[in-house]
Amino acid sequence: MSFETLRLSVETQFNSSWTGTASSVDHGGNHDFTPPDGTPWVRLTTNVIGNENAQIGADFQRATGVITVQCFVKKDTGEKVLNEMIDEVSGIFQNKNFGGVRCFTTTPIRIGEIESWYQVNAKTDFHFDVFS
Repeated sequence: MSFETLRLSVETQFNSSWTGTASSVDHGGNHDFTPPDGTPWVRLTTNVIGNENAQIGADFQRATGVITVQCFVKKDTGEKVLNEMIDEVSGIFQNKNFGGVRCFTTTPIRIGEIESWYQVNAKTDFHFDVFS
């Protein structure tokens, strides 16, 4: 599996399952995105944090990483919508296997206020196998 295939697999899994309050989804990376004015939104990113040979003398590597969904709501609007967003992200990724990606637990991480937004991240650890 290539790193581009990884990105597409994660985006496809998310896009096919996400029905949440946030209708605007930023897929991270190098493209233009303007957050909506005052409505909840999310940013999806996939980061590989390690890659090692899984077998000696073979063309097989195991990459590990983190899928992060940053969830944003307007500041001072409460936590209900954020919690619903985190629950939905967990249902999409936690302990799921898709497109060669094996996901593990999803953990919420409270970031707090950033300008006029309140942010909570949902972090899901994963691994996938790369054949070269």
